[in-house]
Amino acid sequence: LVGAISSPGNGGANTYSLYTGAAHLMAGACCGLSGLGSGVCIGIAGDAAVQACGIYDWECKKPGGRAKKGGGDKLFVSMVLIQVFAGNIALYGLIASILLSQQVYYCGQN
Repeated sequence: LVGAISSPGNGGANTYSLYTGAAHLMAGACCGLSGLGSGVCIGIAGDAAVQACGIYDWECKKPGGRAKKGGGDKLFVSMVLIQVFAGNIALYGLIASILLSQQVYYCGQN
């Protein structure tokens, strides 16, 4: 933020181009939106897994229900894998934003 509002150097000549500003803006938007998407995905997957565990326990404990053991472990492994892959969305967005933030065009170059 400090670099974005600092006074221009080189005797008042502004070397921060529109292209560089747009690249930096989109780098921030890319990182933020991918983090938001990843968080929503993790939240939905976690909510569904918790609901499935509750339904599974309720089915096992009700009278005349099946009393199977070990189903929660398979669900836990699946949930963790989904959460890991959903977290990678934010990591890919961070990498893309780093690449975008390195794009610089100085005004006055031929």
